[in-house]
Parts: sequence; C-alpha cells; structure tokens
Amino acid sequence: MPTIKAYAVICTADLEKAKAWYGQLFGRKPDRTPMAEVHQWYFDDGSVQLLEDAHCAGRTKLTLIVSNLEETRAGLTNRGLTLGAASGGDFATVAQIEDLDRNIVTSRSPGRPPDVIAARDGPSNTPRSAARLRFSPDSSSGEPARESTR
Repeated sequence: MPTIKAYAVICTADLEKAKAWYGQLFGRKPDRTPMAEVHQWYFDDGSVQLLEDAHCAGRTKLTLIVSNLEETRAGLTNRGLTLGAASGGDFATVAQIEDLDRNIVTSRSPGRPPDVIAARDGPSNTPRSAARLRFSPDSSSGEPARESTR
C-alpha cells in the first residue's frame, strides 16, 4: 500500500481544553480546524489531529521524534509542562507526559542516555543484556516499565 502521509489522531473528551494543552505542547495554535470537532497540527513528515471523542479519550499513545530530548524538556518547562524522567534502550532515549485525558505522549530522541551507556557497556563497550521498554495501558504513572530480554 503506497502511503503518502500519516496522521496521528488523539481523542479527547474536552476539545477546547485539549486544544490549549496541545498548543502548549507544540508551542503554537493548531494549523487548521478542518471540522468543528477536529484541530490539526502539521509537521514535516506528518500531522497530529485532535479529535473530540469522549469514548476514546485517554486511550491514545503518540510518539514524537525530537532531535534533543533535553532541549525539548526545557522548552516544555518554559511552556508550563513537565516531561517525565528519561529512560533509554540501545537506540533511543524516551520521556513521557500525560495530557488532560491521560493520553500518553512520548518524546523520543536518538541515542542512549549516558547512564544507560555506562551501566550496560562496562569497560569492554559491548552491550550486556538488552532491555526494552514495556508500556502498560494500566500504568497510573505513565512511566515505562523495564523488562529484561535475556
């Protein structure tokens, strides 16, 4: 199936409150409101739609690829949002935040955080056991749980 572009859809119970929250997250107002119940932000390689749908609210997960997680954290802090603690695997570092409906937004940047490199690689620079992140939809904290893949 040839795909030209993909849209991520985030469901919310209160469109106006969520519009303000995602405006803080993205640092700007929606780029478009194609329908009364939809707000949309455009990015280079895709789009995020905010949809008023109380039935699906709180069940959405969105991953945003960012170039630098700590710069992203600082920008969010300046806009009044708090990104959770960073954790990483072999190829990326992630941190999460929940919106007002408890949808989970993950910011992901390439590379491992320094503490993961030191803990895993040791003196030989050969990764020991790989760890993966397991996201639980029932997690009250929104933080990923670590699971060994030995």
